[in-house]
Amino acid sequence: MPDQDVTITNVTFRTANTYTVTFSSSDNKSGTVSATNGTTSLNSPATVTEGDEVTFTAKTKRWLRSFRLDCKRYISFFNS
Repeated sequence: MPDQDVTITNVTFRTANTYTVTFSSSDNKSGTVSATNGTTSLNSPATVTEGDEVTFTAKTKRWLRSFRLDCKRYISFFNS
C-alpha cells in the first residue's frame, strides 16, 4: 500500500440477498430444533441475510437412545 491517503471513487455496492429459513421438529415429543443467527434466537420461519451464520441445534428428550435429523434442503451461500 502507498504511504499516503488513497481516494477510491465510483464504487457500487449491491443489496445483500435475503432468504427465508423454515425449521421444525417432526415430533416435539421426541426432541426439538432451534436456530440462532449469531447470538439472536430465530423463530421459524425466519429471514436471514446472505453471509449470516445460522446455527441449528437439535435436542433429544433424555429417554431417547437416538435422534435423527432429516434435512429436506441444504442451503449454501456462495459469494458470486
